[in-house]
Amino acid sequence: ENSSDAERGSGIRLNMESLENEDSACRARGALLEGKRREYDAAAQCWTVQPHVGCIFHRFDLSQFNILSHKELLHPLVQLTVSLTLLFLPMLFFKPHPPTSPPQAKYPPGLTNLGNTCYMNSVVQLMRAVPEFKQALYNYQGQITSSSITEKITASLRDLYKSMDHIQNGDEITPQQFVTAFRNAFPLFNASEQTPFGPMYSQQDAEEFLNTLRNATVSELKKVDPKVANLFVGRTEITFTNQETDEEPTNSVEEFHSLKCFIKKETRHLLEGLADGLQGTVERHSDKLERNANFSKEAKLVELPEYLMINYVRFYWKQKEKVQNKIIKRVKFPMKLDVATLCSDELKEQIQQTRKAILLKEEQESDKRRAELTKEARELQEKEEAERAKRRGEAPKSTTTTTTTTTTTTTNTTAKDEDKMDTSDDSKPVGDVNGPNGDYELVALVTHKGRELTSGHYIGWVKEEETGRWLKFDDENVGEVEEKSILELSGGGDRDIVYLSIWKKSSGKKGAKAKGDEMKD
Repeated sequence: ENSSDAERGSGIRLNMESLENEDSACRARGALLEGKRREYDAAAQCWTVQPHVGCIFHRFDLSQFNILSHKELLHPLVQLTVSLTLLFLPMLFFKPHPPTSPPQAKYPPGLTNLGNTCYMNSVVQLMRAVPEFKQALYNYQGQITSSSITEKITASLRDLYKSMDHIQNGDEITPQQFVTAFRNAFPLFNASEQTPFGPMYSQQDAEEFLNTLRNATVSELKKVDPKVANLFVGRTEITFTNQETDEEPTNSVEEFHSLKCFIKKETRHLLEGLADGLQGTVERHSDKLERNANFSKEAKLVELPEYLMINYVRFYWKQKEKVQNKIIKRVKFPMKLDVATLCSDELKEQIQQTRKAILLKEEQESDKRRAELTKEARELQEKEEAERAKRRGEAPKSTTTTTTTTTTTTTNTTAKDEDKMDTSDDSKPVGDVNGPNGDYELVALVTHKGRELTSGHYIGWVKEEETGRWLKFDDENVGEVEEKSILELSGGGDRDIVYLSIWKKSSGKKGAKAKGDEMKD
């Protein structure tokens, strides 16, 4: 019996020790699982779904779906599997839509190159930068089936421009009708040459094409709008002096459709080249010698066109090689051009008077704005003083009768000055602000890349009137460029170099005298 009691006591002790050991193991295992649970819960709380474009759902917390609190029911591996499943399950259902791309800029259409027609495409884009010319085209009623060459060319250009107006996504248009009509009308532009790929149309001079197109279309459009005839026409007074005798100099007035920029070794700026283009030596008949003689020529501008066309004389004939060589020298040009130095004394006086009228008008407008602001400030001051007096329970004082404060004195003085300014404005009438001011703004140009006139590539560059942005028209490819990129087209290497340019007469604005600053080194 004693032995049995001892054995039972020993068994009870063993069972107790086993239970204590098992309880310790459970507590340790429970602490481990609790740590893991907290770790997974923390990760679940930190990971939240962020809304993407096109997805509409709220931020949520995965701890709401926590099953790990029932750790007595789950094996650790099962808990890990459940946690990872809950972590990545939303990705299977919430698939974000791809981000929408920004809206594409609207560009006018480019023109397909139909075989060495870049000279045509660039000039067509150049002329399209003149709204008066384009509007006259739209009002033109001529037919493309006409037997008249000029009517057929003008009508085909009108139809091309109208079709271009319907495209604003930069897509290209094939100007087949216009190109065919022009080549058939002028055989010079229908010439072809043999190449390794077979016969192809020859490259032509963009300036020659511009002159031909302008003359043909303007001769028709002036029937619709007589003002078109003078859009590109200016006048010069030329003095001829016989270099072989003391014959009296002769003067004559001649029209011009474009000015030439001659490029010499020392030419650095556009104005220098234009001045050289207005001078030179010519051979003409001498009444005194009764034969041809050498005369010096000096021209001055006496009437300015609405749109000034400038041709950079970059090609010259090399007799030995029998080719047209290109001058790639850099000739800087500004975005705004003052041609007053190229004008006659009489026109210079008109320009000076116009600029004075512009400045006077701007000063008067500035004085009126200043007077209005002064009046508003005085009324505001009186209102504030009245409110302060009301809060103090005093009668409001009139600033016009108060003499004890410096503020009132200043107000009265300002009012007197305002009256003086109004009297001054009335006594100084503004002159003609719409007269010639000698200022032009660059609106379009054509560049040439290459070494020869009959080869290379032409590109058009146009400033949009509505947006003011500069666009590059490389045949069918159209894109936007910065203004500084335009100024880099001045030359200096085998790259795109300005060859033709169109300048629009500037509206009268202050600061017209300061042109040429952009040409400084």
